[in-house]
Amino acid sequence: MPARESRTGYAVLGALTLEPMSGYRLRAVLEQSVGHFWRESYGQLYPTLRRLEADGLVATEGRGRARVHRLTDAGWDELRAWLARPVTGHEPTRDELLLKVFLGRHAGPRITAAHVAERRRVLDDLLTSFERSEAEIAADPSPDAPYWRLTVRHGIAMTRALRDWCDEALHTLEQLEDR
Repeated sequence: MPARESRTGYAVLGALTLEPMSGYRLRAVLEQSVGHFWRESYGQLYPTLRRLEADGLVATEGRGRARVHRLTDAGWDELRAWLARPVTGHEPTRDELLLKVFLGRHAGPRITAAHVAERRRVLDDLLTSFERSEAEIAADPSPDAPYWRLTVRHGIAMTRALRDWCDEALHTLEQLEDR
């Protein structure tokens, strides 16, 4: 894959290891499988598929909506080579809640606490979703299932840690409100 290529190409190659699929199906698979930790710009999906095809990493058959993409041998080799390379970094996050908490003195503890409480509610829903996914993966006989479970367990651990932080923040904000 050319140096200018983002990791989007590797996400696409990885999804195509499951089966050949259309761009529409590929988009859904990316959202359902890695969407909890890897967000893709869907505006980049079709240009990425065209680049991967031009590089000989993906073969495309059919026309229009019936186009199906599959990994070539070169695509498998490229994906395996990328998987063997060291991780090059961690993407920084942009979290509006944390920005509002950081500047919370100017809004006051009650408003800041409302934001944190809403995040806590969202995290509860997310944890339920992760736990449901973990149960589904446990019943999946795929040889990929143990690896999928590891990523879902990461989501569960991170979500629980964030909920704990919300509880701590709400306690602190309550004490500030009482002053």
